Amino acid sequence: MVSDAAPQRFLTNPLWQWRIAHRRDAREVEKILRLAPGRVECLELGTAVPTPFELRKLAGLTGLADLTRQWDAWAAQPPAAS
Repeated sequence: MVSDAAPQRFLTNPLWQWRIAHRRDAREVEKILRLAPGRVECLELGTAVPTPFELRKLAGLTGLADLTRQWDAWAAQPPAAS
């Protein structure tokens, strides 16, 4: 089960922010990048870590040249306390 702090952290995920700003569904991103079903959700919740290959594919799709840096900074932040 996802903790109460997870939704707050989820809102700061760089992929989630890009998807919302560009009105892209998680399944659409998975289809475009040929990712396993549910992979985007796992990445955005922080329950999975993107591989270097996935980060390159995500950076290409999003146009975020510094996506790896953004992702590392996001992953280093502890979940907010409830």
